[in-house]
Amino acid sequence: MWVKLDYNLKDIDIIIDSEFRILRDSLVAKGVLKSPYTDTEEYKAILKQNTLYWKNGNWVNGEEL
Repeated sequence: MWVKLDYNLKDIDIIIDSEFRILRDSLVAKGVLKSPYTDTEEYKAILKQNTLYWKNGNWVNGEEL
């Protein structure tokens, strides 16, 4: 999995490679990890919301931007 940051570090793009997707999705299918499957917009949104961003001297999550 890769994270691409924009210049001001406020917007990220999640890039999921096939090796990570196969490994994680096999664990989801076995019930070891919770859904959603890896290469979905829902999963990427969860990652973005749980990423901490620097704003006005504090770390905030994606919902607080």
